[in-house]
Amino acid sequence: MTEGRKTRTAAEMQAMLPALRERVQQAAAANGGTAPLAAVKALAVAEAAAAWAEAVEAGADPETVAAAVGALQQANAALAAETAPPPSTYRP
Repeated sequence: MTEGRKTRTAAEMQAMLPALRERVQQAAAANGGTAPLAAVKALAVAEAAAAWAEAVEAGADPETVAAAVGALQQANAALAAETAPPPSTYRP
């Protein structure tokens, strides 16, 4: 038996979004009205993942699923770029 991550349904993902949006709003309030970009991009990833899961569970046509996958990949790339460590300035 494999242990590890639980696969969430689209409904479970959608149910998590309001709490994530609230956290982004709280972060914005604590930061003078501007949400940290990484938090905004993490929310975008969660929204894209929920949309993808909905499309798959609904049995959407391949083009719709592919569009959802593309949106999720773009959101992931944007988050990765935002949270990547700065380039090293070490010079031997």
